[in-house]
Amino acid sequence: MVTLLYIVLVFTIFAVMAVLLPVKFFLKASGGSDTGFDFDFRIQVYNGLLGGGIQSEKHLYLFTVFIFSHGILTVNGTKLISFISRKFKAGAKKKEEKKAKKVGKPLAEKKKWTRKLITRLCKESFALFKWCIREFHEMIRFDSVLTNIKLGLGYPHITGWIIGFLYTLNGILPDRFIISPSWDFSRRIIQGDCTLQFTMKLHIFWKKIITSVPHALYMQREKIKYWYRVLKRKNSIQEA
Repeated sequence: MVTLLYIVLVFTIFAVMAVLLPVKFFLKASGGSDTGFDFDFRIQVYNGLLGGGIQSEKHLYLFTVFIFSHGILTVNGTKLISFISRKFKAGAKKKEEKKAKKVGKPLAEKKKWTRKLITRLCKESFALFKWCIREFHEMIRFDSVLTNIKLGLGYPHITGWIIGFLYTLNGILPDRFIISPSWDFSRRIIQGDCTLQFTMKLHIFWKKIITSVPHALYMQREKIKYWYRVLKRKNSIQEA
């Protein structure tokens, strides 16, 4: 009994540490629009102590367990990814077959959004986005961003504008952000590699969830009720 309590206690401590200590993310993508893209994605909990990731390389998918940055176990997951992909394709095919069977049958009336309502939805969605950025921006710390990109859009003047904008970003962003652009004015192409590392501070996330989110929901309760009434209607959607 005592041994069981010790096991539960240790498990609880590790679980609490997992949801409070920072989580590190690593993403690397390389390739091009003409050759395809490969990627390497990792998530490491306990401030980078333990984690796992998936790597794609030449149509192979590898799952890896990491301690710090060292891989200790790698499993080929290509068959699993292929199985999941086939399931999704089969589900999409069944939906298409159902739609084909419904041809000629009377369809239920679709909800129609008025222009005024769409405008209001866009404004309030943008306000929600700004609130999320304001409240949660402290939660994420970018450790490094390294980008080498070769860009061609088929339109030389637009390609030049974007390349100039990317060069300008190098002078604005901190030193840990490095963008090295090049261009191809003769064809449409996106090619290069990007490495992104950032840390998510989970204690800030939970603090905001406990304090800021309930207060915001209370302050916006009338708007929430309004959109609930709007979306609940079965006919044309108008101002509630």
